[in-house]
Amino acid sequence: SGTYEETNANGSQVRKIIGDSYEIIENNGYIFIRGRASVTIENTCNILILGDANLEVNGKLTAMIKNDVSVTASGSMNLNVGENLNIKAEEITLESTKFNQTTVGAQKIKARSVSQEVETNLDVKVGEEYRIGTTEFNLTASGENKQTSTGDASIKSAGNFKARGDGSSSVSSGGDTKIGGGTVHLTGQLKATTTTKEAIGSNFYPLSTPGPTAPDTPTTATE
Repeated sequence: SGTYEETNANGSQVRKIIGDSYEIIENNGYIFIRGRASVTIENTCNILILGDANLEVNGKLTAMIKNDVSVTASGSMNLNVGENLNIKAEEITLESTKFNQTTVGAQKIKARSVSQEVETNLDVKVGEEYRIGTTEFNLTASGENKQTSTGDASIKSAGNFKARGDGSSSVSSGGDTKIGGGTVHLTGQLKATTTTKEAIGSNFYPLSTPGPTAPDTPTTATE
């Protein structure tokens, strides 16, 4: 049939099996190779381990797969890397019922564009300072837009700054509210409610009627 076993004078051994080969060990089995080992399988390879499997490599581990890879774990999966973890792919998709991400040090995200879609709430909590640097910033809300800060809140723009609401807009503060600039334009109908009527006349003047030359000389018309 062509099956043979050969032992050379230098100690090398060759065993060729034309048909199938079975090896059954009723107890433990050990294989020790002092040199290199090469295994070539021309067809499918199936490995079934009924117990635990441990793989320990003292050197580097390189795996090259020229097709798809599927890994399924019925329990938990832990990936612990001592140094850097580099993942490169044409497209990365993460899907989970709950996603937790913790970074002890700094975190940097660099992308050509980022899109986030949240069905319910999005909570962002910053312990110290929250900064956004961009050439153009657009914030659109189909419902109410509320911005709350327990400390100081500062919005600074090197160019033009526009705030527009199709509905009502409200700016409220527990202390003083200041609006300053080279020229302040108020368009539309202006309504002011204050306990001091004179304060309105000495500070607000209609655009069609120039105000007095000095703040201490208001007139009835300008008021």
